Amino acid sequence: MNISKLTITLIVLCSVLAVSNIAFFIFFFHQSPPEPKEPIVIQKDKNEKITEEDIKQALSQAVHELREDAFANETAYMAFLLTFIGTMATLSGIAFAIYNFFQVSKVREYVVQGIEDGLDKLGEEYEKRVEKKYLNRVNKLEQFNQGFSKALTKSVFVQSNIKKPNNMIYLFNALIEYYAIKNYSASIESFKKFIDNNTSYKGYLCISLYKLYENAGLLEERVDEAFETLKTCYDNHCFVKDPLIYKYLNTEQTKQLFESLGNLESTLLDAEESMYQAIYEPWEKLFEKIS
Repeated sequence: MNISKLTITLIVLCSVLAVSNIAFFIFFFHQSPPEPKEPIVIQKDKNEKITEEDIKQALSQAVHELREDAFANETAYMAFLLTFIGTMATLSGIAFAIYNFFQVSKVREYVVQGIEDGLDKLGEEYEKRVEKKYLNRVNKLEQFNQGFSKALTKSVFVQSNIKKPNNMIYLFNALIEYYAIKNYSASIESFKKFIDNNTSYKGYLCISLYKLYENAGLLEERVDEAFETLKTCYDNHCFVKDPLIYKYLNTEQTKQLFESLGNLESTLLDAEESMYQAIYEPWEKLFEKIS
């Protein structure tokens, strides 16, 4: 049984009690007053005297009748008082039940309104979250597509400059990991495998590998690997323009790079050096810095 039905039942019961009390109250007040009692008379013959015993009997009878009247009056008064109290209590119960009924109805309205407002707000927040999540996915998909297109373009450049490259899958994986997925460590490992399968072009490819370290921001973290890669470039007569690795090298590593670079420059004329730098520059852009 819900609160509304309970309240209505209480109102009905209180109403029945109130009507009963009021009916009794009216019945009590419409009762005919008791008929007056005959006076107490001591009956004696004309010549007989009233004795003390006769007076005592008369007084005893009078006191008994007075007690009966007093008890009857007291009983009537208590009945009246209880009826009055019962009526007031019943009316108070009706008033309380009616008040409670309207209060419950009002509270229900507030609760329903609160739930509706909460659901509306929740719906708006859910729509915003779904929209934001959808936009994020669209943006990620768009970025992936752009990276994928970039990877295809770069792979075409490598194919056009290396005759029959071996295991192109490693190159393609390296480019996808770098441009589309942005997993630079995976990109490095895949590109190293591609170099191992195309050692004839190790000098060119090490230029690209060094720039991968530099543009991915991994020079300080993997300085020894980047150092060996750049030294391999110089040892294979390949240039890297203005490398940033020197600030991360120790004294011995810096010395070795300068020796390798000096040996390379000593074997080339100025015109040849400029020409080779122009040839190597596209390989520096195989892994461009991502903004």
